[in-house]
Amino acid sequence: MTARNLHRLGGGIVARQKEALAGRCAVRNCQMDANGFVQTRSNPAFAVCPEHAVEAKSNGYTIYHKPFA
Repeated sequence: MTARNLHRLGGGIVARQKEALAGRCAVRNCQMDANGFVQTRSNPAFAVCPEHAVEAKSNGYTIYHKPFA
C-alpha cells in the first residue's frame, strides 16, 4: 500500500467520525443527538447519545468525543 493510499484511508476514517458526531445516535431506534462515537477495528464509527454512552462504557467500549485527526 502506498503512502497516498494510506492518506486517503485515514481521511475516510476521519470523515466517518465527523459524520457520526454530527448525526443522531445509532443505537437501536434512538433519535437523540450524538455527543460521541465508538470506533472498533472491524466497524466504522457509530454515534452514541449520552444515555447510550454510559451503557457502552459499561460494556467495555471507549467513547470518543472528537475525530482522531
